[in-house]
Amino acid sequence: MLRLQAGTDDQGRRIDRILRKACKELPISAIYRLLRSGCVLLDGKTAKPESRIASGQIIEVRGLGMQPPSHSPVKSREKEGITRSFAVGREIAVLYEGGGILVLNKPCGIDSQQELCALTRVYLEGKLPPSLSFSPGPLHRLDKGASGVMIFGVSLAGAREFSSLLRGGLLQKTYM
Repeated sequence: MLRLQAGTDDQGRRIDRILRKACKELPISAIYRLLRSGCVLLDGKTAKPESRIASGQIIEVRGLGMQPPSHSPVKSREKEGITRSFAVGREIAVLYEGGGILVLNKPCGIDSQQELCALTRVYLEGKLPPSLSFSPGPLHRLDKGASGVMIFGVSLAGAREFSSLLRGGLLQKTYM
């Protein structure tokens, strides 16, 4: 049996979507089969695919021979690469941390979608509450050859607020 506890960033999400992220090794068809057959329980009661999750609720999946997914956002192979990156002077300056965002000074030559994401996840490891469905990530992009401010969402609320400010014109990106 797989037993998971929903975190703050899982609040309001559908159980089928949470299971798709938490059980990446299972095909989507298997997840829906488990839901239809009553093998997925939410706080001890049979869950439907559209069931919404509240923080702290317990999700149980019966009939699986799996271990709970690791809440560590970085694989061990990535960690080894990140350690080497830091060793060769790839440390990233943190300009601001709070309100569900992390603001970094990205130097030229670092890929923002892969390398900077991996560095950021190593930096955040152990600092964030576990989430079954949310993973910290960049809220915009900068080309590998560009340097500048990069903003990462470290909580669902922070990511939503940043996106809302950008859409509302209250926050602007400037390129030089």
